[in-house]
Amino acid sequence: MRGLAVSCGFPPEHRFDTASKVAVAVTRWMVAHSAPRTVLNVNVPDVDLGALADCSG
Repeated sequence: MRGLAVSCGFPPEHRFDTASKVAVAVTRWMVAHSAPRTVLNVNVPDVDLGALADCSG
């Protein structure tokens, strides 16, 4: 069973919009590529999605 925890910043600066898009992308990656017992903790900074580096390789 895979597991995923996603965190974003603190009020009033938290960006749930960015964190939710990252969570969807990581979930899709996990289903397609990760080992069955993978557990990830992802900390998403409080920035626009476009400000994040593309690490999809």
